[in-house]
Amino acid sequence: SYRVQFPDIVADTIAAGVRASASLPLYRSDGTVLGALAFAWTDPTVFGAKLEAALRAVGVLCVETVERAERYDADHELVVAMQRRLLGDLPSLSGIETAARYLPATASLAVGGDWYEGLLLGKTRMALVVGDVTGHGIAAAADMALVRGMVSALLHSGVATPDVFSELSAVLSQRSGLLLATAALVVVDIEHETVTFATAGHPPPLLRLPDGEVRRLDSANSPLIGGPRARRVADIAPFPKGSMLVMYTDGLVERRDRPVDYGINIAMSRLHAIADDATGVDIIEALIDELINDHVAEDDIALLVMHHTGRLPETPARNAEPIEAIEVPAKRPRCGSPVRRSMRPTLPTVEMVRAASAGQVIEPSGGNDYFYQERNFPILLDAQLEVVAQALICNAARVVALMPMYVTSDFDFS
Repeated sequence: SYRVQFPDIVADTIAAGVRASASLPLYRSDGTVLGALAFAWTDPTVFGAKLEAALRAVGVLCVETVERAERYDADHELVVAMQRRLLGDLPSLSGIETAARYLPATASLAVGGDWYEGLLLGKTRMALVVGDVTGHGIAAAADMALVRGMVSALLHSGVATPDVFSELSAVLSQRSGLLLATAALVVVDIEHETVTFATAGHPPPLLRLPDGEVRRLDSANSPLIGGPRARRVADIAPFPKGSMLVMYTDGLVERRDRPVDYGINIAMSRLHAIADDATGVDIIEALIDELINDHVAEDDIALLVMHHTGRLPETPARNAEPIEAIEVPAKRPRCGSPVRRSMRPTLPTVEMVRAASAGQVIEPSGGNDYFYQERNFPILLDAQLEVVAQALICNAARVVALMPMYVTSDFDFS
């Protein structure tokens, strides 16, 4: 029947010197067809029960191999998607620039449990965490998500830096399965120019001061997260303007052919030689080139850089001359009065609005007097100014609510 159904294939097979052949359908574990497997012999072959069983066993192994590869690809895509979701953008804080990079291991398609996180703790404080959960694959990604979420929750709830890792270990110890992780935590305070740090079995953050000195922040290390001997520990280091902080996982500095300390020393030397005006991306690229280069990365790498620039957000240029203090009459205008009429001392006049539009603000100096101070506000065109002034004067209640936005701002004007 084979000769009748496929005469061309038979002719080509004989021309190739094949004297016997066998084909087996391949079925997935759910019963769907995967494909077919063909065997060929150049000598006459007797097909018995033993040979048939052997061929069918090979077919089963082929199906299992293909299904295993498909499951691996699906798991890998799931882990990669989860990791990308977890490793989002870092928060922004005036005076601080950050950059981060995640590199999966190139020796294997397995995704590990390396991660980083950033969290604002007020107007002048930011927490940064870099961690590594043991294992690879979906289990490691799930553990990473758990640890990362718990650390963020502890920091957000106000837990002090020395207590974060000990509290985390206390919670993880209640789980039935063993979960071990390492992490480094820093809390930067730009107002006081300090960095509070703690590590748990993790390579130390590297601090580069403005004079080029590079320090290891290794004086506050505790055992692995999830271990039985967690303890409260933290330390403080200066973080003045111009300082740079580098956090990383062990994949950056550890290799089979050299100890971890040697890799850290290389990173410190490269960081010392980096240009003072280097950006976070420049530092990341320099460290990867120095420590990895063409070497096959054997482990995942999470790398994070923070730079204390001390710069505030740029503001539009101001071309108006400072305005002398003006007297604010106590008479309140009627709605629809000329925009230049006076109003009560508690409400702004058109001159106040014009001063604010020129980058200035009138603030109370006691009694009913006001004085002008330079502030970072956008400049309004004259036409826009008149419209704004009319709206302010005709709605006193709204003016009272709006003026604090000008007088007291979240910006740092120092």
